[in-house]
Amino acid sequence: MTQRQTILVVFFLTVGIVGVALFAISRKQSAGIRNQDTKKTSTTSAGLVGARKSDDGAGNVTVAARWEIQDRVLRFTVEVNTHSVDLSSFDPMRQIVLEDAYGAATPPTTIIPEGAGHHRSYTVDFPRRDGQIRLVIRGLAGVARRELVWPE
Repeated sequence: MTQRQTILVVFFLTVGIVGVALFAISRKQSAGIRNQDTKKTSTTSAGLVGARKSDDGAGNVTVAARWEIQDRVLRFTVEVNTHSVDLSSFDPMRQIVLEDAYGAATPPTTIIPEGAGHHRSYTVDFPRRDGQIRLVIRGLAGVARRELVWPE
């Protein structure tokens, strides 16, 4: 075997080994991502945590939220994202409510805003509730009502 042939064999073996290793790593990471996406709830040191939900992006604005229970508080992290809509008139204290399975609405007790412009997030607290919960966002970007619903 010539020196050139030896170099080619070593090269292709190295490429093959690196390729197999990268494939195995990517499969392991994507399996972990799939497991995270399919979890309905999980328990952390903070308490029970609900799955992240998102609406369909009507009015060129997407709303996504996740909740967690901390003592007597049901805390939501709400993300509002757009690339074309002015969000400056959005008032989460008036436009976000929590409804139970019977439609009884509860306003938030506190809201902590973060971000600005087209990408905002809010930490929104409500009194703790059991059973089905529905986070309702009213009158955002011409959409009368957006709902994100979690079963118990």
